[in-house]
Amino acid sequence: MSIDPLVDFVTQQPVTTEARQIAADTLLDSLTCAIAATASGDRLVERLVRHGLDQGGTPEAAILTQSLQFPAQNAARINAAAIHALDFDDTTLTSWIGHPSAVLYGALLAVASRELATVGDVLDAWAIGFEVGARLGEAGGQESYQRGWHNTATLGTVAAAAAIARLLGFDADRAQAAIGLAATMSSGLKVAFGSDAKPLQVGQAAANAVLASDLAGQGLRTASDVLFARHGWLEALGVPDGQGLARFTDATADLGQRWDILDAGITFKLWPCCAYTHWAIEAALELRERVNTDQITSVTLHASETARATCRHDRPSNPADARFSLPATAAVALVEGWPSPQHFVGEQLPAGVRELIVRCNYAPAPDALPDWGGELTIEHRDGTILHSVVETPRGHQRRPLSAADMRAKFDAATAPLRASGRPAPEWDILYELIRTPDRRVDELLAAPLTGY
Repeated sequence: MSIDPLVDFVTQQPVTTEARQIAADTLLDSLTCAIAATASGDRLVERLVRHGLDQGGTPEAAILTQSLQFPAQNAARINAAAIHALDFDDTTLTSWIGHPSAVLYGALLAVASRELATVGDVLDAWAIGFEVGARLGEAGGQESYQRGWHNTATLGTVAAAAAIARLLGFDADRAQAAIGLAATMSSGLKVAFGSDAKPLQVGQAAANAVLASDLAGQGLRTASDVLFARHGWLEALGVPDGQGLARFTDATADLGQRWDILDAGITFKLWPCCAYTHWAIEAALELRERVNTDQITSVTLHASETARATCRHDRPSNPADARFSLPATAAVALVEGWPSPQHFVGEQLPAGVRELIVRCNYAPAPDALPDWGGELTIEHRDGTILHSVVETPRGHQRRPLSAADMRAKFDAATAPLRASGRPAPEWDILYELIRTPDRRVDELLAAPLTGY
């Protein structure tokens, strides 16, 4: 058996109107996240741009937020890293267990710019790529994530290559080659969470997807069963020996009949930190008006094992680590209020946040709560005890954000630009461009120029 069911889906499946609408929402949110990274002065994006300028090459693809062009691989790396830099981008905690749009749009926007493709082409390709990543996640995403692989980079490389194959109109042979070659280039580790390496490996996944697709277009090939063969991709990621084919067959059996993006949905983030911290932020914000932080003796986070393992920085040494810290994100919300991108950049957390972190401790979450939920207990010196339970935080696919929430996120992302007198993109312009399918992608990329 080959990966024919996946290839047929990539090359032939029409995209539903509903899936295309979700794709439009994810594209606008991804632009918001890239703008926020630029506005906050994220160092990784700045250094990747400098690195790209030093490397040179054919200026064939525009990048997000700046009036520069690079070779498509470099553009994809910069785009994906910019979208993911603040961990503000969309995510799914079901099949992918990762951040689909960063790697998908990182790659797609670069290739679309090079090929003069339209916004509509990109939205359809995103929907195809998302579904490929979701089905591969069904086949092995849980084992992969528990084993320590970063699914955004591993699943994402393959999914982005599939999306590019759709964008470029590949036939079955070239699409199969692009997917297979991408699998051989996929990597990314959870231990990088909280460091520059996390968004960097997402950027590299997008760049590798472009490379795999370009080489497939030039005739390079790999094993047709690379995804599920003995010692193949799924087994390497953690699927038990000999189960790759069965897992792949089950996961792809109803491709085109059921769309994961419609059934499970996607999570849009209100706060620029790991999704497993969002319940703690929401609980802390709920209690904040009743709390005197100077009088707190303890903050107990009743969190799932998955959340604790993912948010590994119990005593973060810097704001970047704090994005992956339940104590730090809860402390930011209690001391500072609504967490913004500015809380997680720079060299040091505010003194009040640091002081409260040391009073935080863990306890097991109630069995009835999902991995992304938890309970917060705050005790004061006078004996007052406050509780808040959040089963599903705002923004999760089960509690989706409103249009007003998404607009407020955009306004917050662009606020530092307006405050400093720098050019700031307009929501209405981007919204219209994304919902006009025959507009060129380069028009969209030119709209949110902010510069450094």
